[in-house]
This record gives sequence, structure tokens and C-alpha cells, in this order.
Amino acid sequence: MPIETRIERDLKRRTLTALSVYVLDEKNRELHIRTAKHGPELVTTARVVTVDGAFVTFEVYGDFSKNLVRTLDRCTEKNVRAQHERVLARLDDLVRKVQAFYAAKNARS
Repeated sequence: MPIETRIERDLKRRTLTALSVYVLDEKNRELHIRTAKHGPELVTTARVVTVDGAFVTFEVYGDFSKNLVRTLDRCTEKNVRAQHERVLARLDDLVRKVQAFYAAKNARS
């Protein structure tokens, strides 16, 4: 399944952010993969959120969240796009980790 990536430029902070959204299941869960400058590092994170109409929720310690890649690269569009695409190339593996996380969570409850 192709995943669309949106790259946004924040002129106020002079930075770029790449965001890809992958719909996980019928429970309105989405996997958000984001690459952005965080301090001196260019960081790519994955986070599962629940979408309910116009609201997006994330349960701290209850929903999947992980820093995937951290580099000291400059925040140029070329670097943001390249780092983000490297993570997206492993999307299937990431989705399996997310599914395992929620399977383990359901087994505990």
C-alpha cells in the first residue's frame, strides 16, 4: 500500500517536517511517522494515535511510540526526505512491531 508523505516548512522556526500517515486498523488507529529537527539532531519517530472525528489522541505509555533514527544531519529538505524514506523502506517491519506491541498489551489486560 503506497503511503503519502507531506513535507512542511515552518518559516517561523526555519525548519522542515516530514509526516507520513499509515492507517492501521478499523479501530481508527493511525501510525504517524515524523522526521523533524529536535535540538541538534534530525529525528524520525513513530507514534500510533487514535482518530475520532477531528480529534487525535495518544495515550502516554499506552500507545506505541518510538524514536527510530537520530542523526546530526542538517535540516535540509534533501536530508529530511532521505532519512524519512529510509524509515519508510522498512514500513512492513515497523507495522509488525506495532501489531506485536498491541497484541502484548491486549494479552496483559
